[in-house]
Amino acid sequence: MIPDGYNDEKSACGVGFIASRKNEYSHKNLQDALHALSCVEHRGACSADQITGDGAGIMTDIPFELFGYEKGKVAVATLFTPLEKESQRNAHKILEETYAYLGMKVIEY
Repeated sequence: MIPDGYNDEKSACGVGFIASRKNEYSHKNLQDALHALSCVEHRGACSADQITGDGAGIMTDIPFELFGYEKGKVAVATLFTPLEKESQRNAHKILEETYAYLGMKVIEY
């Protein structure tokens, strides 16, 4: 039996994958993934304002060598911090103290 309210569900969202079966990195794989994302307009192309998206995106390997670091020696994080500078400094301080407690050091923002 289908619960009330689910009969009208029409969502077709999902997950897609583009990968090399030969384990080869290629800019074409990235281009293909971006093209596939843009074909699913409600997930990746444009929001109602026709400018922004809804946060959908792609996941790739991190090019550590491009950043000048050895793979496996550093980590990368995405931070959503306040815009106000003092609040941003406080957020960074909490992050640095947390990582210090775990034996790690923030080396760059």
